[in-house]
Amino acid sequence: MENEERIVKGNYERIGGKRSCLRVNVRGEKFEKEKAARNYEEAIKSVLNLIQDKKYNIVSSLAEIGAVGHRIVHGGEKYSESVLIDDEVVKEIEKCIPLAPLHNPEGLEGIRATRKVLKDKPMVAVFDTAFHQTLSKMAYIYQIPYKYYEKYKIRKYGLHGTSHKYVSGRVAEIVNKDITTIYPHCSKILVKKGAKIAVTELTAACVNATADALPRLDISIDCDFESVTKDEWVNAKISLQLGTKVFASGNYNGSGKVKGRGNSSWGYDKKPYSIKLDEKASLLDIPKTKKYAIVASYTDSTLMRNYITYKAYQDLIGIDYVPKCEFVDVYLNGKYNGIYILVERISIEKNKINIAEADEDNITGGYLIEKNVHGRVNYKKDQVFDCPYQANQVKDYFVLEEPEIEDTELRREVLQYLNVYMQRLHNSVMGFSSEQYTEYIDEDSWVDFVIVQEISKNIDGNLKTSCWMYKERDDNKLYMTALWDFDLAYGIVNWSNADEERNDASDCPGSGTYEDFMIINSSCPWIKKLYQQDEFRELLTERYTCYRTTVIEELRSLIPEQAAYLAKAEDANYKLWKKNFSLGVANLQTWLNGRLEWLDEVWLIEN
Repeated sequence: MENEERIVKGNYERIGGKRSCLRVNVRGEKFEKEKAARNYEEAIKSVLNLIQDKKYNIVSSLAEIGAVGHRIVHGGEKYSESVLIDDEVVKEIEKCIPLAPLHNPEGLEGIRATRKVLKDKPMVAVFDTAFHQTLSKMAYIYQIPYKYYEKYKIRKYGLHGTSHKYVSGRVAEIVNKDITTIYPHCSKILVKKGAKIAVTELTAACVNATADALPRLDISIDCDFESVTKDEWVNAKISLQLGTKVFASGNYNGSGKVKGRGNSSWGYDKKPYSIKLDEKASLLDIPKTKKYAIVASYTDSTLMRNYITYKAYQDLIGIDYVPKCEFVDVYLNGKYNGIYILVERISIEKNKINIAEADEDNITGGYLIEKNVHGRVNYKKDQVFDCPYQANQVKDYFVLEEPEIEDTELRREVLQYLNVYMQRLHNSVMGFSSEQYTEYIDEDSWVDFVIVQEISKNIDGNLKTSCWMYKERDDNKLYMTALWDFDLAYGIVNWSNADEERNDASDCPGSGTYEDFMIINSSCPWIKKLYQQDEFRELLTERYTCYRTTVIEELRSLIPEQAAYLAKAEDANYKLWKKNFSLGVANLQTWLNGRLEWLDEVWLIEN
C-alpha cells in the first residue's frame, strides 16, 4: 500500500486471568484498559469493539477489515511461506505442537477465536520457521542418530524468520543486490535460491552440514578379502562415486592393487588397506598420485581423530606437508564395510615431499625416514638403521622408507652414512659434542611437531612410531614432516611410555589425562633436551600462541562440523561396528577443551 500508516497496535495480557489488561497505542497515544477476558474469543471481541469506537477513529465498521494475520512460531517442514488458513492448515499447526509446545497451542487458540468472530474474513498464517526452509538437508540435520530425525523430526528449523526476512531484505536494498545472493553472516541461515550449494559454502555461512551420502569407494578383487595380507599386493578394480559433497575431480573408475596395512590396527575386524593405482589419479581432489590408503579408525568411535588432525594442520608454519584426506563409505567386493578415511600415502613426490632422492653420486640426501620400534619393522624387507638412544619399552629404530635402494652395496653405504649422521645429530642435541643442535635440527618443523603431538597427547608421538622426517641432500638439518596416525590420541586411551629400564618412568604420564607432557619427557630424550633450550622453548610458546586463535581453533571447530557431516552416514557404520558415535564426539570435545586449558596455562603468552 502507498502511504502506509500504522494506526494502532497493542497487546492483550493475562487472558484468562483475573486482571486481564489491554495495552494500546493509537497514533502514538498510549493507554491501558483493564478489561476481563476469560478466553481468546472474549479478548478478540474486546479488541474489535475498541477499534470501532468512534473516539479513536480507527475503523468505522468491521467491513473495513480486509484480512487477519496470525504469527505462528512453528510450521515444521510443511510450510516455507505464508498461507491462507483453512481446516487443513489448522491440523498441520496442531501436528507441530510437540516442536513448539508453549507457542503453537496459544497461536491456535487465537486462530480459532478469530475465525469464530470474523467468519467471513480471510486469515493468513505467517510462520517463524518458513524463512529458514531454504536450508538443505545437509545443513539442518543434527549430529545425533538419524533415527531421531526420522521418528521425532528433531532437526534444525530456525526461528524468528520474519525478522531475518526483513533484515535480509533491507540489506539487499541498501547494498543494491538481489536477496538470493546475500549470505547473512554469523547466523545459521543460508539464502541461496535455485542452485546446488557446496559444503564449503555452508561452512562459510557458519552452517554445519550433514551429507545425504558420502563418496562411495568400491574395491573388488577376485578372492575374499579375508585372504588379503600385508605382504602381497592383490590386483583390484577400484571405483569412486561422489556423494553430496562437491569435488572437482569427479567420479573415478580404474584398476590397481590392494594389500593390508597398519600395525595393531591390522588386528581388528575392520581392517585398513593400502591402495596402489595403475596410473596416477586425483581422488576427491587429492593431488594426483598412485599411492592411497583407507584408514579404518576402528578404535575411534568418532572416526575423525586422524581427519581433524590432517585437515586442521594443512597450513602450519614449520611442517610443510600434511597428508590430504576425505571420508568415504567403503564397499569390499560389493559389501558395505563402514566409513573410512581415504588418504594419500606418504612418499617423495612433487605434490607431497618434494625433494631430490639420494643416488650413488650424492648420498647426503634426500631421504624419507620413519621412526619406528622393534615389532613394527620387517627386518627382511625394511631398510633399517640404528637409533642412537633406547628410551621406549622396546628397541628403537629408524627405517629409510624412500628411496628404496636395490643395489646391495649402495644400500649398505647409505645406511652406514645415516647411522653416522643420526649419531652426530644425537650428540649435538644432547650436548655431547661441540656442534650446536641448530646445525642438525630444523627448529620450525620440530616446534610444530611438538605442539601437534602435545595437543593430541599422542602415545606414539614421542618419536616412537609413525613419526616421519626427511633430510635433503647437502643439508645437515633433519626436518619433521607428514603428521600421521592419531588413532590412539586425544585421550582415547590412558597408556604411558614409562619403562623402568629404558627411561625415567616417573616423568612419563598416561595419555588419557588433560595434564602433563606426553612427549617432552625421558621417553624421548631429544625432545626433552630441546625443550630445555631457551631458544627452542621460546619459539614453541610463541608459535603455540600464534596457533591458538588460528589452526587450533580450526581443530576445535572441525569436531562439530564433521560430526554433523557424518550424522546420517554413521548410522550404517554403527549398525555394522557398534561404535557409539555421539558419545565419542562429546568425549572428544570435552577432552580437547580440557587439554587446551592446561596447555594454555603452560604455553600461552598473554597479550
